[in-house]
Amino acid sequence: MAGLVLAADLLDENKISSRQLKQLFDVCFEKGEDFAAVYQREKPEQITDASAIEAMIDQVISANPKQVEQYRAGNERPWRDSLWARQ
Repeated sequence: MAGLVLAADLLDENKISSRQLKQLFDVCFEKGEDFAAVYQREKPEQITDASAIEAMIDQVISANPKQVEQYRAGNERPWRDSLWARQ
């Protein structure tokens, strides 16, 4: 029961997203582990600071000049393919 309370609190406080919560619950059920233990091990974090998100976007763009060039030329595929590969 404590795990459910922790999950609800984390979601209510916007510390994790509903997607992250689902992923954590999936791990709990697959491995038969307590939610608190899985949360402590995985340490998911929801970033809501716009400046932090913008900095990460700038970093990705800077690290991928070839894909940026292709995107600006009208080809969206390099970005789409790299995003799917990371999931």
